[in-house]
Amino acid sequence: MRERNVIKRMSVWLAAAVCLLALWPAGRAYAAGDSVRIVSVTPDVFPDYETPVTFVVTVSYTLQSVDSGVVYLGFNTNAAERYSLVDEAVVSKGTGVVTLTGTVTPVGWGTADSPSGPLQGSLELLNGNTFGAYVNISENPHPDAWNPLAADVLPLKQGTPENTAPPAISEANSLLPLAPTIDFDSGLAEHFSITLDWGVDRFSRDATVYYDNELAMAGLALSGAAETTPGAEGETRVKTMLEQMGFEKVNSFWYNYSYNDRDTVACSFASKKIFVNGEYYNLIVVVNRGSVGSIFDNWNWIDFNWKNDWISNLGGATSFRNAANKVHAYLQSYITNANIDTNTKTKLFITGHSRGGVVANILGTLVGGIATQANTYVYTFAAPKANASGADFSNIINILNEEDTIPKLSPLDRGRYGQDKWFHRNDATIKERIYQYFSAITNGKDLEAVMQGTLWLFDYPRSEFEKIAYAHDTATYLARLCAADLYDADAPRRYTKTVAFHCPVDIEISNSDGTTVGRIENSTVNYDIASDLLMWVEGDDKYILMDMDSDYIFTAIGTDSGQMTYSVQVADLLTDAGIEETQFYDVSIEIGKRMSSEVNGKIAVSDVELLVVDDEGNPFAKIMPDGAEVSLAGETESPSEKPAPASPSLAPSTTAEPERTMWVMILKIALVWAVVAIVCAVAIAVGLHIRKKRRAAARLH
Repeated sequence: MRERNVIKRMSVWLAAAVCLLALWPAGRAYAAGDSVRIVSVTPDVFPDYETPVTFVVTVSYTLQSVDSGVVYLGFNTNAAERYSLVDEAVVSKGTGVVTLTGTVTPVGWGTADSPSGPLQGSLELLNGNTFGAYVNISENPHPDAWNPLAADVLPLKQGTPENTAPPAISEANSLLPLAPTIDFDSGLAEHFSITLDWGVDRFSRDATVYYDNELAMAGLALSGAAETTPGAEGETRVKTMLEQMGFEKVNSFWYNYSYNDRDTVACSFASKKIFVNGEYYNLIVVVNRGSVGSIFDNWNWIDFNWKNDWISNLGGATSFRNAANKVHAYLQSYITNANIDTNTKTKLFITGHSRGGVVANILGTLVGGIATQANTYVYTFAAPKANASGADFSNIINILNEEDTIPKLSPLDRGRYGQDKWFHRNDATIKERIYQYFSAITNGKDLEAVMQGTLWLFDYPRSEFEKIAYAHDTATYLARLCAADLYDADAPRRYTKTVAFHCPVDIEISNSDGTTVGRIENSTVNYDIASDLLMWVEGDDKYILMDMDSDYIFTAIGTDSGQMTYSVQVADLLTDAGIEETQFYDVSIEIGKRMSSEVNGKIAVSDVELLVVDDEGNPFAKIMPDGAEVSLAGETESPSEKPAPASPSLAPSTTAEPERTMWVMILKIALVWAVVAIVCAVAIAVGLHIRKKRRAAARLH
């Protein structure tokens, strides 16, 4: 009997250990498309380390990799870095929100700066050794030992709870979807599918401080939907997209103009109550439509009902400001008619392209009575000048293409409110990705060929109009945003580089100062070296995940004889797709052979080199992509001393360059028309002369 009790106890402890280990978020790459996030914990503080507390945890999730999953809730009550399961909920494939509950006694584990042991250098889900709530989403059913598909942790603090009531279910379900997939449309693109990294966290930071590339993409997609076609179809597309992005109470104005309508702009409004940073907010989105269609159709005037956009554009800054004032009035009316609770704090998301962009730019300065600057997120694209001056609106971001004529119009106007962020399709480190994304977005169109095409007299005006259209189209702007986060190192990381060695080698990683920041020895990651890199090993394959702009030197030391494949890849974390890659195949290795490769933000992936070096790190041979080695004939510079590649001739210019580009284009167009006028004048003169001679001959007869 005693032996049976011992066996029974051992079985219970073994099962508990399995549960704890299974809930341990070991450093690994989670399944693509799966995510889980703690939205709120109520209460978010606890009175002491002796009193049991019932925590209500609201969790949002996205499940894509499997048809059925289970969301687990745990707390680290038994060990600083182990989480005991207290509640669970079975969920189906898709996006949703669940509420889990657990009654536990908080434990004080201290406040270590970082995890220790195998978790050091990984995703750092544990946030030190503090007491906190842990959630993961896993496949359902799963084996006794498994890895979560995704996980999240929220540390909890000791204090006096202000509100112990959990959020109402209706409000908890008001969360924005984490990863909606929408159809992007523009004059050059049709129904390009794009998945947004979305959710309430997009609106958790101060709009005057942080630029958010994902918000910019969302705004651009909404702007493209609004102006793709005039009238009801554009209104319907915007409504559909807003609903896909989690908004409600969609209402639109002025999508169908009458002939006498002037100085207005079509606009759409939608709202949602969100829970962020421990508070409820009304989130209101305002989409301003750009000028739709073209003022000409085969050189004939057409439908005046929407051509008023173009006629109003001739009014410049005055027309734009009048339109912004009208949208401001519509917004106030929308808040009243939609019964939005004005006692709740409000966040605004305002966007627009071209004419819609400049209206959004001005509108962002008029809404102080509705939301603070910190809570007003304004993203404009290709916006003409608004005759703005004297105000600091750092929450307004104006994204502008140096080759786009529209943002340079009205040269006498002084500028735009907020921050102007210019880009060029030949930005040095990402130009190939811009071209690749543009081709994908537009189903194969070639941005480079059109923009670099030579202007011929008999090809005008088609070729020049084509350049203007490509530079101004939202597809070009989207390609730039997809290629990399725009000028902000603190923006959420979307793109990463993965460095991989497929062979029996040890890896040592150093930064630009020569400090060792990572090491893999005997196919084991050395966690004693503090590192921001994510490293893992699968058999003889070693993988290192690094930021796009980080600067590292990778040294591989052979531990056996054979052949190696070395690769560097840029990947899109949202789609789990490779963007570009360079590989070295059939590289000969032997015990003690040392190879070095520098990977940083200044070197394009296609220009990454693999060098054979001596014990001091001096290179003496270069390895080609096919594995062949070429002697450097006495060259001894180390990889870190090699000069960065020269910037392309069309690299981003100074702030004065956009104006200079505009005048060059104007002069070029004037020159072409002057030549056309001269040719026409000569032709008319010759015709009149021939006609005169014929009349004289007729009189003689």
